[in-house]
Amino acid sequence: MKKSQYSRPLIQLNSNTYQLERNHVRTGDKESRDENWLQDLIYKSPRLLPVEEIEPSYLDLYPVCRELPIKNVGSLDALFVNKHGLLTLVECKLWKNPEARREVVGQILDYAQELSRWDFEELNKAVKKSEENGRGLVEKVKASCQDENWDEISFIDAVTQNLRKGQFLLLIVGDGIREGVENISDFLQNYASLNFSFALVEQAIFDLPKQMGEGFLVQPRVLCKTLEIERAVITIEGEKVKVVSSKPDHKTRGTSNRATSQSDKMFFDKVAQATSNEIKDELAEFFEEIEQNELQLGGKKMRIIQSVEPLVENPSGKLKEFNFVRIEDNGTVDFKGWSGPVGTEYKKKLASLGNDWRFVNDDGNDYNKNIVNGSGGRINLGELFEVKSDWSDLIVETLEKLKDTFNNGSAGDRDN
Repeated sequence: MKKSQYSRPLIQLNSNTYQLERNHVRTGDKESRDENWLQDLIYKSPRLLPVEEIEPSYLDLYPVCRELPIKNVGSLDALFVNKHGLLTLVECKLWKNPEARREVVGQILDYAQELSRWDFEELNKAVKKSEENGRGLVEKVKASCQDENWDEISFIDAVTQNLRKGQFLLLIVGDGIREGVENISDFLQNYASLNFSFALVEQAIFDLPKQMGEGFLVQPRVLCKTLEIERAVITIEGEKVKVVSSKPDHKTRGTSNRATSQSDKMFFDKVAQATSNEIKDELAEFFEEIEQNELQLGGKKMRIIQSVEPLVENPSGKLKEFNFVRIEDNGTVDFKGWSGPVGTEYKKKLASLGNDWRFVNDDGNDYNKNIVNGSGGRINLGELFEVKSDWSDLIVETLEKLKDTFNNGSAGDRDN
């Protein structure tokens, strides 16, 4: 199996270049660096967990507690939550032998299974018991969340629902997870009824040059992650763990061959709630179609259909991907993004396809050129899909023009 290769980081300091030396926690010369040290490092610095690469819906982690007691299983190393009520479970392990690796994978899955039997009150009670100041989940989020619109009742409802579904992000964090990735498939197979996403994360520690003091550099690395959820059979592709159906796929309208992450599932669920299951299915089908046309899906909380290559310039001269549409999970769309002459032509032509749509450029900012409905509001997916055939043709036509314009060296030519 091919292993991921990472170069040792380089530091440029006072015109001198230093290649940093790796200091494995388990074998390093710092006696204080043990599993507890690694656990404390992660808990105090949640940004060391590369959640954006794994499941963006879980971003903005708030530390909840360490050593969460879970009856019949043990104590979870660290629990995190975000303002949306999504829970992240973390186990830290120094990988001394294969047995330790297999044990911790099974252990975190047992934690997830047990938590899926809890309700909010049971979890909150356990958090208060393990937290020094006796604060519960709500108090922890209130102390960290800067969102004035955060709603306590909605948060409790979301945590309750996620517990019931077993919808968690499970992270095993180690100092040197290198071998035997395929062995974890057996564990995941036994817990396929849960809604979790799973990843192995390595924290590579490098000592800084003496000239910079006693500090160190941490390089988080995602070594493997689940690509699909809520299926029954697990396979390994390279270092990625992929869950696939145990039954033959029967292609029906609205199904997709795309790998489905928890973030995708939650996005589509919200679209369905805001619009209808029919619109959700049509959107999933459209996503599959566009990926066959040299386009890609971008965005975290929204979905952006954009060019794979950077084909337009912003005012500073930086090349950017062209956004054909930005889709919110509330079922509305907009068309903002750096345009240039070709992009502006695309938006004007698209505006002409709708009954009362109009192209707007009120502030003269190229990025803000948009298409709105007759009342000046956002267009919804249902309206957009009424002209889907003509819109699809326009996307293909515009993409070719963008590439031709870019290849002719005039991507930076802008209209006023």
